[in-house]
Amino acid sequence: MKINRNHDYLYLKSNTYNKPKQVHLELSKIINKKLKNTKSKYKHVIDIGCANGELIYLLNKIYNKCNYTGYDVLKPLIQKAKKKMKNIENIKFKYGSVLNKNLIKKSSGTAIILSGVLSMFDNFEKVISNLIYWTKNKGEVVIYGVFNDNPIDVFIKYRKTSNYNKFFLESGWNTFSKQSISNYLNKKKEVEKFKFKKFNIKFNLKKNKNDLLRTWTFKNQKGNRLTTNGLNVIFQLYFLTIRVKK
Repeated sequence: MKINRNHDYLYLKSNTYNKPKQVHLELSKIINKKLKNTKSKYKHVIDIGCANGELIYLLNKIYNKCNYTGYDVLKPLIQKAKKKMKNIENIKFKYGSVLNKNLIKKSSGTAIILSGVLSMFDNFEKVISNLIYWTKNKGEVVIYGVFNDNPIDVFIKYRKTSNYNKFFLESGWNTFSKQSISNYLNKKKEVEKFKFKKFNIKFNLKKNKNDLLRTWTFKNQKGNRLTTNGLNVIFQLYFLTIRVKK
């Protein structure tokens, strides 16, 4: 069957530029710290899978002594981001895929972000290899997404009941194990160090009955807040930071 990814068009309706998501606020802390600790005068932050540019908008408000470039494979999202930030000279948005190694020149980014994108792919190695290739010496790759604490890689393809008679499945929720990622990174000579940091949602997310792929939270018997969606899977959310050496 053909594999599609249709859910990202929801960002055409999203408008959290001035009310940032918790994950964007925490990503901004990671990036801002990296920028402040970087001695080089030329600093470039690249957001792969930038959607409508909400994260870049936030980053530039916090630290505007930097160039920002966002890439996405959905042209309508790129157009929305360009329209929102058309008068900001240090921000650019371009069309392109993380799978295209020639998309960005080698060692271009002080920090490269991949947020909520890795789970779209069945193979993480090419994706992470390209991110490292595009990052400067002593720069950082920052990946946000779902990772499995258990040593099992999970591949998910789903279909809405309304599409039962259509010959395609949808993707976007694969979960690679921290162990698989660690085994790969430990063998990469360009990796100085890496770290997984758990992301905990600080408030309750309500179930959206009109979009069951949006995540919501619930509490277990111990009172811990867990994250799920209509796939009936519990997601473990992490930031993965990778320090590059070349």
